Amino acid sequence: MPFVGKNQQGRPAVYYEDDLPRDNAGQVIVPSGAVEISEENLRTYYSDPGRYTLANLRLEEVVVSIEDRRASKESEIRAQGARQLAQLAAPYGSSERETWDTQQREARGYDADPSAATPMLSAMAAARGVTLEEMVAKVLENVAMFEAAAGEILGRQQALLDQLVAAEDAVEIEAIAW
Repeated sequence: MPFVGKNQQGRPAVYYEDDLPRDNAGQVIVPSGAVEISEENLRTYYSDPGRYTLANLRLEEVVVSIEDRRASKESEIRAQGARQLAQLAAPYGSSERETWDTQQREARGYDADPSAATPMLSAMAAARGVTLEEMVAKVLENVAMFEAAAGEILGRQQALLDQLVAAEDAVEIEAIAW
């Protein structure tokens, strides 16, 4: 028979009879404050520990308000969106990423007016051995690809957040997945 009690940190802990020490008479020494729990209740707890708790040394269903579920799901959606956006930029070092705004500004400026100043792109083109026009085209192509990919991620995030707003109960909220 398993037992449930509190560990040294005050959290619920499950103890199995076979793992517990025995006294000189061979009797199991149950931790102070621990109580028996049925195998069935223990299986139920392990089947969905987010839904059940043993905090009060008995199996209880966790009651989570719809507002708390909604807030938790929103955080989950936004965190996944942030991870996916970070993956877009992950191949590039932070020093290089810090130049993206300047590269983009110069490329768009040159595209609109070929007499616009392009100190960074001119230096990059010269070092790379390409024309300024080719460098501008490469930067604008990369900008367009990044914006499209980021837009897709943000659009998906917003669609999921819209579903979250429309969800009427916990089942609908939990069904929302990236």
